[in-house]
Amino acid sequence: MANFDKLEQALREWVREAVARASSGSEPDISLGLPRWQRDTDGVFRKRERPVRVWPHAEAEALRRQLPSWPAVEQALQEDDRIRPQLGQLVGTIQGVGQFDAETAARHVLPLPDEVGDLEGVFGRRYSELDRFLAADELEYVVIWPLPGLTSTELPIVLEQGVELDIMTDEELTAVLNTEVLQLGFPGLPLLAPEQDKQACLRYRYRLPKVIGDIDPQAPEQFVASEERLNGMRETLEQVLALLSANPGAISGRASFLAEWSPVSGGVVFQQVALTSAQRFRKMHLDEQASADVVETWRQLRQPGLLQKQKALALALRRLSATRYTVNESRTRWWMSSLPPRRCTCRTLGIRNLLRGRPRDVSSQVPELRQRKIGITPFDCPCDNFRLSLRAAALCDPQKLGMTRRNAFDLMKSAYGVRSTIVHGEVPKAKDLKVKGAQVSLADFVQATEEVVRQGLREALDRATNPRSKWPPDWDGMTLPK
Repeated sequence: MANFDKLEQALREWVREAVARASSGSEPDISLGLPRWQRDTDGVFRKRERPVRVWPHAEAEALRRQLPSWPAVEQALQEDDRIRPQLGQLVGTIQGVGQFDAETAARHVLPLPDEVGDLEGVFGRRYSELDRFLAADELEYVVIWPLPGLTSTELPIVLEQGVELDIMTDEELTAVLNTEVLQLGFPGLPLLAPEQDKQACLRYRYRLPKVIGDIDPQAPEQFVASEERLNGMRETLEQVLALLSANPGAISGRASFLAEWSPVSGGVVFQQVALTSAQRFRKMHLDEQASADVVETWRQLRQPGLLQKQKALALALRRLSATRYTVNESRTRWWMSSLPPRRCTCRTLGIRNLLRGRPRDVSSQVPELRQRKIGITPFDCPCDNFRLSLRAAALCDPQKLGMTRRNAFDLMKSAYGVRSTIVHGEVPKAKDLKVKGAQVSLADFVQATEEVVRQGLREALDRATNPRSKWPPDWDGMTLPK
């Protein structure tokens, strides 16, 4: 149902007259443009030049001045109290504005030369877009983060209001392919294989007030707040995937655009993230249980103020989700804290910061720690190797890990030493790479250690978000029960 009946009638009459006049004039011009991705009529996405026939510019301009039906269009625009304030003004949102006038409306509803065979259908669709824009108080935006390699039978997965994991629409896929936000495994191919046109993404829909005329002086602050919100969503997703998988999918960037037509629509604002070959080919499947875990973990991490209050947990989560580190040595160094060789302080660490406690916790009861506390050894820090290993073993679930608490203790103690070796530029010794008493490769050693860290973080998150529990826990009670 149209909001502006007089405008619709006036524009329909003008379009009919304009198409008849233009069709009897000069041959249409050809606009080539740059090669771009699009789904063709055979259902295949291809990247190629797409010639478009357009009305000659000079003749199109004359159609808006010489035809008898044009004054009725201008009159309909001027007489409506809702449209008149928008004429000749910049109209849009704090994220972008464009000039709106009678010529803008005419250009939008006028069919192209190859569309005149369905004149009424094309006009109906285009006028509906114009009508909705003129009547709107808010404009809707879509933001997507492509997730190459992520699949699920449970899509769409709703994470919160307006936020979901889903398959990209054709419009969204076209946007990320044309801006190269989504980088294909074989970028030289000019078409997508049938299974590649089903790409997953994180999608966020939101609305902004429509602005007419001058932009609010507070717009820069609002824009910064919007960016912080979007960056927070990306970071949360990275942490969710890292907590649930040893080989999480990567986010290849971000693209945002208006969901419907406006004078500033058609453009895509985007950010690219360079992925390694391993990340582009990485696969991650979410079954029913994994999908439920994604939703629960997302809602835990999005609890207001949680990570601002639990700073150690927030730091450890950021360490774990740093997926740009793909080399085993770098991963070991990263999630074991990237400790500088000449500095040892709790406040700079990742998982070590998470497992730290007050200096008096157990140092008075364990001779090894007491000696280190008084300076006999150079590791004068309360979150040293022994304490980290002891607390990691106490926090873990042996059944889920498939190892005993003693296995977990020995593994974390070895991992601390391996990390120190790597930090100092040396190669770990094969005899130090043991899991459950058996010598393994560095890759398997890293994977086993990371799984202990991952499970410990999930346990910490559960405790921190459970009102009947607490974080940090009573480490004394866990490690030295009565």
